[in-house]
Amino acid sequence: MKHLYTLVFAMLIVSFAFAQAPVREFAGRSVISRAMDGTHVDYTREIIYQNTFGDCSNITFTNAYDVGYTDYIDGINFECTTEGPSGPYNGWAGGTANSPAPSPNFTTADDGYVMVDSDLFGAEENYAASWVENCWFEIDDPVDFTDHPFVTVEFENRYRCWDNTTDIERCYLEISLDGLNWPDPETLEVEEGLVVVGEDTVAARYEIFPTFERADETDNPTTIRFDIGDIAGDEATVYFRWRWVGQWGYAWMVDDFVAFDTPANDLRIADYVSYTDYLTTGLWEASVWPESQLAPLDLAVAVTGLGTAVQPNSMLTVAVNGSESDGGMSAGMDIAYGDTDTLRVTGWEAPGQGTYTFDYTVASDSTDEYPADNAAQQAIEVVENQYGRDNGTFVGQTPADGTVDFIAGVPYDAVNDMTIYGIDVAIMDGSDVGAEVVCHLFDWIEWNNGGGQYDGLLTTSEEVSLEANFLNSGDGDVSWYTF
Repeated sequence: MKHLYTLVFAMLIVSFAFAQAPVREFAGRSVISRAMDGTHVDYTREIIYQNTFGDCSNITFTNAYDVGYTDYIDGINFECTTEGPSGPYNGWAGGTANSPAPSPNFTTADDGYVMVDSDLFGAEENYAASWVENCWFEIDDPVDFTDHPFVTVEFENRYRCWDNTTDIERCYLEISLDGLNWPDPETLEVEEGLVVVGEDTVAARYEIFPTFERADETDNPTTIRFDIGDIAGDEATVYFRWRWVGQWGYAWMVDDFVAFDTPANDLRIADYVSYTDYLTTGLWEASVWPESQLAPLDLAVAVTGLGTAVQPNSMLTVAVNGSESDGGMSAGMDIAYGDTDTLRVTGWEAPGQGTYTFDYTVASDSTDEYPADNAAQQAIEVVENQYGRDNGTFVGQTPADGTVDFIAGVPYDAVNDMTIYGIDVAIMDGSDVGAEVVCHLFDWIEWNNGGGQYDGLLTTSEEVSLEANFLNSGDGDVSWYTF
């Protein structure tokens, strides 16, 4: 199998969107159902603590700049409110221009909730977009989890992601055991969110929407759950804060926080869902496959045991276009509390051209007490002569702010021999009319290993001078330019 790489070289300012942007976990994912999301399912549980954010007298709001982190912009913060976002782009939340959007469908929205309105702040600052926002709110009173070794928290959210291509738009839940030592607010990754507990250093940061990309948004609302027993179990003083980092985004709203004893039986599909089992096979995911290039696929999901008991004989079932007989079942696996493993249905083959939707469901021999996060979905299309990593939407636009003399590229797998006649590229508004653009086709392995700019070069298109009718606004149908 040969890896190919298409590179577009631009002189002057040109902005492209011609493939799905890789996410942090692996390249090319298109997951419709987010594994962490789900509608709350009632089951017998002991509530340890709850807060509806109807009384904000015990909440502290902090902007990073105001406490000495001067690399960030001041003036933006969370607030308690009974009105939705008020920024000019609040239509996603049901608003109209600068009139407030209605409240989300939170369980206790009527008594208030907490919101950071980045869109409104950006409008008030005339959209300079040269800043990074960093602010948080903290519940002042600690929660006592003594005699509760296994603890889960959940809270309701309404959020829309503006653009994570620069990798700085993040939403976090963070924990402290003394109210003083918190994860460093200048760091972004979960593994950097550490606090010292006695002689141990433990992770105290949870990223709430780790897979979100441009224009992704939650349901209205989405309940997020985290098992925090590893840091908070049996602790007498546990503090919570929610932190926003971003640059001229939309809005994030939070309500109805509750902590309870972790159930005995609970599985969750984790952050890895791949119809090529990319991390094992190295086969890049594509949204549209030419029939000649579609190898047998290994359908895989990572599954985490969140129940305190071992989840026996945990299995993945895949239905294809609604039929389990056209999909398959994985081998069974016992998954212990806190462990994550990958379940696979291997060797699936498309019977021919068409659209195939993969519905993934995981279950064990125990009755899952929170089944809402046990399902995910992906889809592919098999055609005769097209090969597309993108999923039909404008994502992965690059560079974010435009630049001079740059190269943007997208990799493909040549599973079998093929002849390539053209490369389609969406060229975006903001590009300079008259800029010179050329497309190269490389052998990925030779290019990646060679170190030189043109190592592995197979062929090159004619140089093109951009015209105004090549450009795309990002809305409506795509106007493709074919090299």
